[in-house]
Amino acid sequence: MAKNKFGVGSLIFVAIIFTVLTFLLTSVYVGNYYTEQQREFYYEKAFLKKLSDIDSQVKDKFFFDIDNSTLEEMIMKGYVAGLNDQFSYYLTPEEANMQNQSSSGEISGIGIYASFDTEHSAIYISGVMPNSPAEKAGLLPGDLIIKVGDLAVNNTNYNVAIYSVPGEPGTQVSLTIARFPDYKKEEIISITREKFVVESVTYEMLDNDIAYIKIAEFNDNTDEQFVTHLNKAKNDGAKGIIFDVRNNPGGNLESVCNILDPLLPKGPIVHIINKENEVIQSLDSDARFTDLPMVVLINRNTASGGELFCSALRDYEMAALIGEKTFGKGCMQTVYPLSDGSMLILTTNLYNPPKGENYHGIGVEPSIKIQMTDEMMQNFNKLTREEDIQFQEALREITERISNQA
Repeated sequence: MAKNKFGVGSLIFVAIIFTVLTFLLTSVYVGNYYTEQQREFYYEKAFLKKLSDIDSQVKDKFFFDIDNSTLEEMIMKGYVAGLNDQFSYYLTPEEANMQNQSSSGEISGIGIYASFDTEHSAIYISGVMPNSPAEKAGLLPGDLIIKVGDLAVNNTNYNVAIYSVPGEPGTQVSLTIARFPDYKKEEIISITREKFVVESVTYEMLDNDIAYIKIAEFNDNTDEQFVTHLNKAKNDGAKGIIFDVRNNPGGNLESVCNILDPLLPKGPIVHIINKENEVIQSLDSDARFTDLPMVVLINRNTASGGELFCSALRDYEMAALIGEKTFGKGCMQTVYPLSDGSMLILTTNLYNPPKGENYHGIGVEPSIKIQMTDEMMQNFNKLTREEDIQFQEALREITERISNQA
């Protein structure tokens, strides 16, 4: 049988064809790359020229005086607001300082938990801190702040408005409030700001050795407070634990993970996801865990880190979730400090619970649904334990779980 053979000439021909194809493919790739770079260059050039043209017209023709500092800051805010993401924003140096104070757990302000209400374009008060200026002034969960001073709140200036609420101790802030639930009644309230340390975790031993631990938010020092109270509950002989993260707006992801670590068995706590839907980092729990019956109270204002807390315990089948479907914020912001002390907060990732799906825009469903009426939500901080139907269900459920474990 004859064997197929390639001569030297054939090999040279193949090599030439391969070289030509490689050159053409490389040329196409390089050409596309430089076309894209050129497009970006001209876009940036056109953008800067347009901004320069606007600046020239304003400087030449605007009738009133111009505060250049304010103008520059609003350009930055407007650029980030153009992303149309309520969780991404630019902070001036003064606002950045307030943000840092707030996340540290030591603040000077009125003592509210808040988020943006898209339906009413207002600041939604999701919670009021105990013994705070806000509570003393009669503000309640569910109320809306529609004006801070003379600034009417909207989607564009929400972060300007919310960071105008804190301030130096002893100074006053004027707020126009629309009262929950129908928001037809408006009133102007003047509140004197105070400086105080936020006790974000509280603990109480109930009857029958049931520990009640409330987590109001996840600040930088919340994990330390939590571990102290958790250890005390165990030392006090707790047979079961009710965790309450109702009206918890979230906060520091590291703090949430440090709190979940002593509760969960060995395994993942959270998965951080990039734009390509790839897991770029997973944070894990060690082998130590809390071997006690647990339930978690949640409601419509439980958001972000609060949702991770409850969904992680659910995923490991370590706790029943009692209350209402949560807010639905499963995206992560990265803080970028800028050279002048200002700050860019940008949504950069999603974070998924250990085993479940991401809940952004969806919320976390309770195991046992107990819906509060609007009137109950309005008077949430004033409800007695007997009137708190979600708490009563949590008490019933944890008692049953303790009984089943015995």
